[in-house]
Formats: sequence, structure tokens, C-alpha cells
Amino acid sequence: MPDSDQAAMARQFQALLDATREAPHYFALMRAGEGVAIEAHRTRQPDQLEAACARKGGQGPAVKGVMTADAGCFYLQAWADEVPAGLPRQARRYFDTLGVTVRMEISLPNGERLDGEGEDPPPDPAAELTARLKAVAPRVKAAADHALAGADKLAAAVKAAAAEIAAGDLDKAAALVETVERGLDTLGTIAQADQGALRAGLKSEYNALQDDLETALEGGGPLAAKIRTVAGMFATELDRDLKKAGQALAMLKQLLGAGR
Repeated sequence: MPDSDQAAMARQFQALLDATREAPHYFALMRAGEGVAIEAHRTRQPDQLEAACARKGGQGPAVKGVMTADAGCFYLQAWADEVPAGLPRQARRYFDTLGVTVRMEISLPNGERLDGEGEDPPPDPAAELTARLKAVAPRVKAAADHALAGADKLAAAVKAAAAEIAAGDLDKAAALVETVERGLDTLGTIAQADQGALRAGLKSEYNALQDDLETALEGGGPLAAKIRTVAGMFATELDRDLKKAGQALAMLKQLLGAGR
């Protein structure tokens, strides 16, 4: 996101904080790429605000309810106990990216409070499926490039799975990803030359990340430790198991994206 866009978003969040300090607002909160989309209004109902969030790029289920604020925190009282895994943490990271010194605390009807701090949240099913899909995509492409029987159907399933993830239908997406994974197993071992091409492709993708890797590792901290571990996993699996190497590479790209 360009600096000018970040500054504009930061001003919008500050204006929302100021307005919410004056009076409670209805709200709807959704994921939006690597950030969040939030809409709030004194009188408009959350279902209307959810639609507005979606128009701004919001994806997946929305958290809805009533929000208040003080000088440094949004307090969101959700109307349901279900909150997408990792959403509070994603919101906190997004605020950090924008340079907004404000927290967000979500209170659930069951009394639980979520603020994105502390330990990592449970794995995000959509992110896990995306990582699995990215891991099999190079193998499907290699199979299609060598005209292996059934590769065209697997390529179509990869596209369909990506569409279902984007649409939020994770059950259908999971079934398609499993179909692709099983289909690749039934294709048998790709010829050694194919394996070499796939290995070279993975190594090329990894080499393209070197600048980002160096920057992330220089920053230190828990994230750098995770990145170093996953990079080592990739290097180990590149000569042993290309499927696992592909999965490690997908994880590495996610971690590097989280550190930006």
C-alpha cells in the first residue's frame, strides 16, 4: 500500500475512533486481504454495514455488534461467539502497518475477550487451504506441461478450489484440494527430468525471496526465528520431498508477508 494510502486509512481510523468515543456505533468487521474492513454508524444496522464492508473488499463472515472507544482502544461487543480465527491479530497488525497507535478488543457473549495479543491464534482454515493449494500447484503444472493423463482435470480443480476459498466456501474448497492431492498421487512418480524441473522452479522462487529474507532476518524477534526455521525446512526438503518443500515455500511467503 502506498504511503499516501496508508496515511489516508490512518486518518479514517482516527476519525472513527473520535466519533465512537462520543457515542456508541453499530459496526461490522471483516478481513480484507492482509488488513481489515470496518464500517460503523450510529443508526445503520450491522447487516447494512456488512454489505458496505464487502464493497470495500471485505471477505468471509463478518463480526457484528456495537462498538465504543476510549483514547486508545476500540471496544467491540460482538453479538455472536463466532469470530474468524486470527481476525483480532490481523487487525492489530494492520493498525501497526498504518502507524495507528490504537488497540481493538472484541468481547463475546460468552465473556471471552480477544485483542490479538499473546499467543498465536488457532490456524486459519482459509490460510491452510491456500498454503496446500500453493504447494500442489507447481506439481499440477509440471504434470500438465508433460501431458500426463488427468492433469487437465487437476488444473481445473485447482482453479475451482481457489474460487471457493475466495467465496468463503471452505468445505467445497477442502474437498477440491483433497481431490487434487489424491489425483497427483495417482499420477505416479513424475520422471526424474520432471522432478529436476520442479526442483529448479522451487529453487528459483526461493532465490527471488532473498532480499526479503535478509531484511526479515535482520529485524530479529520471534518472526525472524520462525522464518529461519521454515527456510531451513525448505532447504532440507528440496532434496528429499518436493511436496514438503513446496509447502515450506508457501509458508515462508506467508511469514514474509506478515512481516511487512
